[in-house]
Amino acid sequence: MSKGAQLLTKAERSLAAAERLLADGDPDFAVSRSYYGFFYVAEALLHSEGLEFLRHGQVLAQDGRHFAKTGRLDPRFHQLFSRAFSARQIADYAAGYDQQEDSATLADQGAVVFLEKPYSPHDLTAKVGLLLDTARR
Repeated sequence: MSKGAQLLTKAERSLAAAERLLADGDPDFAVSRSYYGFFYVAEALLHSEGLEFLRHGQVLAQDGRHFAKTGRLDPRFHQLFSRAFSARQIADYAAGYDQQEDSATLADQGAVVFLEKPYSPHDLTAKVGLLLDTARR
């Protein structure tokens, strides 16, 4: 399995875990898993361009530069990724995090960028996989 495919599988698992964590009443952990779902998708996209970065902020910035600003990918994905980046900082490091609304938005609306409801984490990663396959041709 290619690195891009491995990252998309990891993204799918991370988004599915976010849904479970949110349902179990763990919004802070759901935010973190949602963020990582977006992060792995962005890494897969950047990897398809031969780009790899060490810092999360670099991945976020380069996703915006190469995909959102160019219109190659719906800019709403980058906006959600950016929001998840900020929310994860708070959720991971603040004691007593209880932002049910933020976690619900990130866990439940991430795939809206590509798909109309109903959707699943699998549908999101499959759509990105299709985008990557089309770009390779």
